[in-house]
Amino acid sequence: MKNFTLLVFVIFFLFGTLRSQEWIQNLPKDKLESGTLNFFEIQEAFYDYWEPFNVDNGYYMLDGEKEKAPYYKQFKRWEWYWESRVNPQTGAFPDLKALDEYYKTITDNKSMSGNWTTMGPSTVPNPGYAGLGRVNCVAFVPGSSSAYYAGTASGGIWYTNDDGSSWTNLNDSTPVLGVSDILVINPAIGPDILYIATGDRDGGSMWSLGGQQSNDNNSIGVLKSIDGGATWTTTGLTFTVNQKRRVNRLLMDPNSAYQTIYAATTNGVYKTTDGGVTWPQVSGSPAFIDMEFKPGDPTTIYGSTEGWTTTSIYRSTNSGANWGSAIATYSGRRTELAVSYNQPTWVYALVCNTNGGMEGVYKSTNSGGSYPQVLNGSVSGNYLLNWSCTGTGTNNGQGTYDLIIAVDPNNANTVYVGGVNSWKSTDGGLNFNIVNHWSGCTGIQTVHADKHFFAFQNGTSTLFEANDGGLYKTTDGGGIWSHLSDGMAIGQIYRMGIAQTVSDEIIIGLQDNGTKARLSGTWSDVIGGDGFECIIDYTNENTQYGALYFGNIFRTYDSWANATQITSGNQGAWCTPYLIDPLYNNMLYVGFTEVWKSTDYGNNWSQISNQGGTTDFQNMAISTSNHNYIYAATYSNIYRTTNGGGASTTWTDITSNLPVGSSNITYIAVKDDNPDHVWVSMGEYNSNGVYETTNGGTSWTNISSGLPPLPVMCVIQNHQYSGIELYAGTDVGVYVMRDGGSWIPFSDGLPNVVVTELEIYYDATPTDSKLYAATFGRNVWTSDLYSPYSVPVADFVGGPTIGLPPMDVNFTDLSQNTVTSWEWDFGDGNTSTLQNPVNSYTTPGVYSVQLIVVGPGGSDSITKTDYITVNYHAPTCDFMADVTSGIVPLTVNFTDLSVDSVDTWSWDFGDGGTSSEQNPQYDYGIPGLYTVSLTVTGPGGNDTHVKTDYITVNYPAPTAGFNGYPTIGAPPLNVVFTDMSVDTVNTWTWNFGDGGTSVVQNPVHQYVSAGTYTVSLTVSGPGGSDAEVKPNYISVSNLPPPVADFSGNPLSGFFPLLVNFSDLTSGTVSQWTWYFGDGGTSAMQNPGHTYLNSGNYTVSLKSTGPGGSDSIAKVNYITVLVGIEELNTEILKVYPNPCNDYLMISSKEAVRSIKMADIIGNIVKDEFLQCPAPCDRKINMIDLHPGIYFCRIIMEDGSMVLIKVLKE
Repeated sequence: MKNFTLLVFVIFFLFGTLRSQEWIQNLPKDKLESGTLNFFEIQEAFYDYWEPFNVDNGYYMLDGEKEKAPYYKQFKRWEWYWESRVNPQTGAFPDLKALDEYYKTITDNKSMSGNWTTMGPSTVPNPGYAGLGRVNCVAFVPGSSSAYYAGTASGGIWYTNDDGSSWTNLNDSTPVLGVSDILVINPAIGPDILYIATGDRDGGSMWSLGGQQSNDNNSIGVLKSIDGGATWTTTGLTFTVNQKRRVNRLLMDPNSAYQTIYAATTNGVYKTTDGGVTWPQVSGSPAFIDMEFKPGDPTTIYGSTEGWTTTSIYRSTNSGANWGSAIATYSGRRTELAVSYNQPTWVYALVCNTNGGMEGVYKSTNSGGSYPQVLNGSVSGNYLLNWSCTGTGTNNGQGTYDLIIAVDPNNANTVYVGGVNSWKSTDGGLNFNIVNHWSGCTGIQTVHADKHFFAFQNGTSTLFEANDGGLYKTTDGGGIWSHLSDGMAIGQIYRMGIAQTVSDEIIIGLQDNGTKARLSGTWSDVIGGDGFECIIDYTNENTQYGALYFGNIFRTYDSWANATQITSGNQGAWCTPYLIDPLYNNMLYVGFTEVWKSTDYGNNWSQISNQGGTTDFQNMAISTSNHNYIYAATYSNIYRTTNGGGASTTWTDITSNLPVGSSNITYIAVKDDNPDHVWVSMGEYNSNGVYETTNGGTSWTNISSGLPPLPVMCVIQNHQYSGIELYAGTDVGVYVMRDGGSWIPFSDGLPNVVVTELEIYYDATPTDSKLYAATFGRNVWTSDLYSPYSVPVADFVGGPTIGLPPMDVNFTDLSQNTVTSWEWDFGDGNTSTLQNPVNSYTTPGVYSVQLIVVGPGGSDSITKTDYITVNYHAPTCDFMADVTSGIVPLTVNFTDLSVDSVDTWSWDFGDGGTSSEQNPQYDYGIPGLYTVSLTVTGPGGNDTHVKTDYITVNYPAPTAGFNGYPTIGAPPLNVVFTDMSVDTVNTWTWNFGDGGTSVVQNPVHQYVSAGTYTVSLTVSGPGGSDAEVKPNYISVSNLPPPVADFSGNPLSGFFPLLVNFSDLTSGTVSQWTWYFGDGGTSAMQNPGHTYLNSGNYTVSLKSTGPGGSDSIAKVNYITVLVGIEELNTEILKVYPNPCNDYLMISSKEAVRSIKMADIIGNIVKDEFLQCPAPCDRKINMIDLHPGIYFCRIIMEDGSMVLIKVLKE
């Protein structure tokens, strides 16, 4: 026991976050030296030191300024964690040898009970002040800018190959999830080879719960993977957790073909030269917190220590075989080292003082031979490890918890140091400027507090930073920092609340990363700082409660769009308990040193207990069947009231026979239908896991059979189970117990991580209810609830799976475990609830089949995608036509008569024409006999149908027609006959009426005798025959032909111009044909014709009589003049137009005459005058009737102008 306690103390004070505080001087040195310090003595030393400072919520007043009490919050975390794990009577720390044995049983034997999946959060919407969880280190895949590994404090090792866009966890099943350092080997062939230093170098996996390294995060040595982290094996360097050791640093000799590795541990330096098979200890002392090679010379190694009052730097020049005495020793707690290939002989050292603040920066330029100071940390402005933006204020900090330094491999004058914030020097450490800050400085980016690791990526100047909130990098020398942790589920949760009105609405309180809420499927940061107990109103998921340390509770009615602090004036435990009344959601209860009650959602509070003690309550519970029963517990006592916290509330100590002398109370649960039936979980490394009372605490019974000898952090009851079903959260997962039996593991899929709280979401359908687990290091997980039956595993087979419709498929259920109902979906709209159904598929297609099976153990489903293929039948081709014969051109409408599915049609109409339409219309333009074929293609194949000589296209019967010329004349009269027949003609038979005939198509026939003759033509062709007869068509006479002549009046004038024509032909005339030149014609002897458009027109007349015909044409015989409405040019102006009494004519040239005519051409004004230039003439219009007139002006040179004038 002495050795173990000493190790606890050494871990806690030399290597933990609390180890560099002045209050440790208050510890009894004899017990410190003998290794017999206990928990209560550490508590007493801490509180005695801080008592004069009047610390309030981690702050105290100094010279009128509010100062942060260094390490106060970290101590409270440590105290909260260990207070439930030490011996409550003696304060002795537990012996963890039993835990080592337990680890051996679970390493490769995870329970098959439970079905756990992660719920996150794994992203942070606004990284900076808010974060996800602590990252300890990062290691890069050589040669890659996007692939690297990150080690976390209690959440495992993670891998990304896309520069942090996504992450994969690699070691959820290893006994220890903490990782302090990583080595990566990238072989030419095969996956990466990895070595990890297990455990938590800077605090322990339970550190954020308030303590030193806890059982599951002390180092178990170095683990190795040869398959990129898929599997892990131990190496020759193996520790047990009860040894309480850490591996702080791993170094690989680059010249050893990956075989030589150094490990700096709290037990000295170990070295392997065979790739981890054996690890002889090359140095038992000193034990190094940091270790670095001299760049280019791995035989020279630098090491630094941490200590009580001094910290030193050592050097080995023979590959670690000897270290000699310290090269440099400083008054302080810890030293970190950094080197650069840019200056191989330079070594930087960052030293924190005894208060965790800045001691100084030192720099060796002679390969570690000496270390002169380059920055004095005691000068104001150089307090680089405190919380300020300027390095001023108080020279304190957390240097034993967050202390790092790195040197740019390309410029050894560029140095970065980190504590709470990060700083940069560009002059070799002489001066530093802040490059990121935990809460925001003007012009400086906010990046999460508490820096644990710097690393430059693969020889570049890209710097990575690991801190309490995650992983960041900068590519521009610290100007901009990119958050890279999204995808890591590494949160360390104190408490959790869930909604009952909707599923998967969750709120959690985390160490160092605030309070987060999962609202409508998205996680958001809702309260900063450390987060603690959380509640969601069971009647309205929008009403929620969250808390900071010591019971500072906040309430929201609108899912954290707005929030109000509802407690003040009281301080409780680090993780103060509070709860909501199960019947009246407006009632709240909180446990400080007394129990307080609110009936108005926390607006006002009244004290309902009077215990008179000074011990804070740690846990509370209220009966759901009788809300007058309230339970409240400290670590060592449990109390209850049965009258609901009214004015006459009385409380009774019901601790009775609970083993509070060897264990502490960690959680309370009250049976849903019996307020006297209560369970409590106990925290210690013993067999006191869960106790039960059925008589309101008069007596208690240990019901821990089956639980491991570990602290049990919580116990809850499933209210939907008719008997008793309990769940317990332990340091290594979840256990379940039903109806008084033994506890059994319920952790399938859950990482090896501490479960701090469990909650159940009760669905209206109990099989859809869910169990939620809050973990310390791997965030929130959920599982379906326990069933004594195994969850069925759905499976089936069907046959046949390929065929033609209708296809009957016989389905056979192959599901495993107990199944009580089956739900089949065959993909074609048909379903079945039979176990082994038959489904008939009638429609071709590809079908996915789903089977859902339900049993007492739960449900499962399987979908076989594209499982059934129903093929189409091959089509049978056929077609028809609406007509199969006719006269050319023949239009035929074809109709597809094919059977079964057809996608494409290919027609051949026999004359070179084709079509791809289903039902085409086709025009045959050439007579003939045509064979038609159709080829149809569908998913089932193709078919062709041919109809020979199917379409007959006939020639049309010809239509006889002809002309002859001349048709009148004197004998002998030669007449030229022209065949005008339509359609195909093969033969012509002429009868000229005078006994003459011909078979020529266009004959010439001479008539020798006077007379009138009827002419006929009979034509024949392939389509038939036809005849045309023209009676009295040819007239042969002895009279002479007429001589054509004519006259017209007037021959000129304004349009519209009416001209009367007179026939002057001599001789006998029987027919007149006039052509007036504007398209007009006439057959009258003496016609009149009106010209409507201006222009010159040629007129012709053809006169025909029994003696023949004659024609005459008179060129440009008629002149029709142009009219305009108003003339107004530089030479001649006529105005006004329209006019009333007078019309003015003004010309710059001489005018010969002016005439005015009405619309039918009658002259109404005629003035012949010789009007010299300039000529101005006034025409009297008074005597004219209103209407349209035409004014013709003849100029002196004979040119004429005509204008249309309107008389009003």
